[in-house]
Order: sequence, then structure tokens, then C-alpha cells
Amino acid sequence: MLVANRRLTLGAFAALALVSFALLPLVGQDFFPSSDAGLMKLHFRAPPGTRIERTDQMVGEVEQHIRRVVTSADGMSLLHHVAPRDVPPRAPQISAAS
Repeated sequence: MLVANRRLTLGAFAALALVSFALLPLVGQDFFPSSDAGLMKLHFRAPPGTRIERTDQMVGEVEQHIRRVVTSADGMSLLHHVAPRDVPPRAPQISAAS
């Protein structure tokens, strides 16, 4: 029926498009999550053959240096995962600024 009447088809399409655009302000913006511009990723790699305990100690030293540079007023939290190369993290350690 609509295909046979070109004006009715175009009018129905235009009405549907207008209603769709009118509903646009009601659509949430959850499709675009907010990003944290203050995020810093640091990939640390110890020399080959370094024991995992020593690597963890080295990462701790880097964290302490970061804590000295970035004040606690900036709301910093650190997350680190120490494991052999190509091992996905399972239960990362989270340490909050104190």
C-alpha cells in the first residue's frame, strides 16, 4: 500500500525521521563512556633472568618514586601486576595513596 503511493511513503518516512530526531535529547550518552585523561600506563620490564621477587621490589621502588612526584591531593591510586611475560593478570594488587 505504501509503495504504491509515493507521497504517502515519503510523508511517513519524513514523519518517522522527525519523531526520531525529536527523541534524540532523551537518549543517554552511555554509548560514549567518559575517559580519564589523567590515566598513565607504565610497562616495566626487568632484565631477562631477574627473579620475580626482585622484579616486584623494583616495581615497588618505581611506585614510591611516583608517589613522591604525584601528590596525594591529586587522588592517585596505583595498580600493578608482576608476572612472567605473556601471563594475563588474575588478581592485581591495588594500593591506594596514603
